[in-house]
Amino acid sequence: MGCFNSHHLTPVDLGRIELLVEQGFYANRAEFIRTAIHQQLEKHADTVREASAREGLLVGAMSFGRRELEAGLA
Repeated sequence: MGCFNSHHLTPVDLGRIELLVEQGFYANRAEFIRTAIHQQLEKHADTVREASAREGLLVGAMSFGRRELEAGLA
């Protein structure tokens, strides 16, 4: 199940997901969840695009060395 915490879903929701997995709609719970997340991101893509254009969006990771950190403190 990976890092997914099933304690945040009701037993009914988990049962529905398991039924879909058993019926072959999804390979496992993780695939179901990835699909659901992807669908929600697509559904709200315009909102994300507008907000990121308005507010800026940083995706990824940054690495800072000692010099950069000390310069930031100064």
